[in-house]
Amino acid sequence: MHSTGDDGECFNLKAQLDEDEGRRKTKEVKTTALPQIDATGKLMDNVLRQAFVFPAALGDPNAGPDDYIVLRGGLQYTTSINV
Repeated sequence: MHSTGDDGECFNLKAQLDEDEGRRKTKEVKTTALPQIDATGKLMDNVLRQAFVFPAALGDPNAGPDDYIVLRGGLQYTTSINV
């Protein structure tokens, strides 16, 4: 059997737990109302860029049949940021 003091302590503990739960629920509702922000960033270093090999005669009529031009495609570094 509980004494009067024990019942008072149980009531205070229950009231404290109810108050804490109310605060948590209030915080949860407030955070869902705020705008959500998501940000990502990316930096790429294309060490080996795509190479295109063409006969040099396409750009230079004096080039020999074994002369070639190498053109590199793309960029060395690329960045992107998304918010």
